Amino acid sequence: MRRVLSLSAIVTLTQVAACSGASITPPGEGEGEGEGEGEGEGESLSGLRLNEVAAAGDPVDWVEITNVGTTTVSLDGLFLTDDALLPDQGAIPAGLSVAPGAFVVIDVDDTTLGFKLGGDEAVFLIAPDGAILDSADWDEGASPAGGSFARSPDGTGEFVTTTTESRGAANTITAGEGEGEGEGEGEGEGELVINEVAAAGAPEDWVELLNIGSAPVSLAGLFLTDDPLDLVKGPLPAGEVLPGAFVVIDTDTTLDVRLGSDEEVHLTDGVVILDSVDWDAGQSPAGGSFSRQADGSFATTTPDTRGAANGAN
Repeated sequence: MRRVLSLSAIVTLTQVAACSGASITPPGEGEGEGEGEGEGEGESLSGLRLNEVAAAGDPVDWVEITNVGTTTVSLDGLFLTDDALLPDQGAIPAGLSVAPGAFVVIDVDDTTLGFKLGGDEAVFLIAPDGAILDSADWDEGASPAGGSFARSPDGTGEFVTTTTESRGAANTITAGEGEGEGEGEGEGEGELVINEVAAAGAPEDWVELLNIGSAPVSLAGLFLTDDPLDLVKGPLPAGEVLPGAFVVIDTDTTLDVRLGSDEEVHLTDGVVILDSVDWDAGQSPAGGSFSRQADGSFATTTPDTRGAANGAN
């Protein structure tokens, strides 16, 4: 299995899209000022998350996307792929957008996207510049016929197996479902996410990782890279991250990965990208950082909070 560790936190009109293979369901109120208001495309795209996957769909497989941000996001120019080395494999149909807290469903078949989902598979949401915005990875049977592989709680939690899919609506998890399945498999699992990035750090750039799981995570065999085509560029030093703990990696001297002002960084296991962050020029300024907020989105913060809990933007 290609294992993708889930992002920690995320949050979900009736209108059928004019193009085939996609539908949108209204959530209600919730439009507000954008988290990336006037800050560029990268910040608004960071609110998009994969929310549910039906890999044995009837009559067709599908992927559901949700928007954790506070501004409507267009899906024009975005892609879905089951191969991280083919980022533009499946162009999402034009004309779709996701309102704050809404769901959009994309049918995954040869007609709509040019590929189908497998039983032991991964799917990636790709930005126009090729950056991975989010991903989901499941074992054989974790996305069964009639059911799905879905976040629990809806939009904010880990992926679990459900016996009843909830296409275009809030995920439905019944008692006993999701225990020991998918990315949140069992108790005592560790999960590393990228928590903060200082791309104009002094004396050098750094990336902070956070273990949001319930067990220690070894850094052995993990990498940081700014190139999604070179997943072993920066091997992490030996060590272990305890649950709830932070580890800061100086990228210049330790990894020989020098971060730019308009850049991306990926946490990988050498085969699969586990987590990614993408920022625009000015979003990780000198003395500040680009850091994960309570809702799972990233924002510019000043000052930085190296090795400690992030402050609100």
